Amino acid sequence: MVVTADVTKQPKARVFVVEDHPMTARGIKMFLELSGYAVETANTMESALKMAKTATFDVLLCDLNLPDGTGWDLMVRLRKRSAVRGVAYSAFDEQEHVARSKAAGFMEHVVKGATPEELVAAIDRAIRSGLPAPVPPRPTRTRSAAKLRQPARKRAQRDKRPSL
Repeated sequence: MVVTADVTKQPKARVFVVEDHPMTARGIKMFLELSGYAVETANTMESALKMAKTATFDVLLCDLNLPDGTGWDLMVRLRKRSAVRGVAYSAFDEQEHVARSKAAGFMEHVVKGATPEELVAAIDRAIRSGLPAPVPPRPTRTRSAAKLRQPARKRAQRDKRPSL
């Protein structure tokens, strides 16, 4: 298959690729750019979090096994900031990994070794599906009013004790 890029056209979408293997990241970037996407890359979870503060992207394509964390952790952290469409890209093909990808918020789970066309199709499906809802913040634990008053009550009791 021969893919050519028309540099005068607007990109189909902006893809943020997080992949720690330089050759894999370069190959994905080249193929996606030739397929009409604008692509930014990061190679660690921390660099991805830093870039995501300023970069605008339509879909995250993320390896699950990163040197400083997992793609699942990255997705959860990004979704706490805003809604993110994501495609997990991993050598893990067990059902538990696919389920964990879905639980983290990835819309698709593509196994490494899939054809480039399958990867592009997954990215396109994620983009067409619309934005997922961000992960709701965890409820903060608050002490009940009785527990808040308790230390003051104990201090008052202590102060009333007769001194020896």
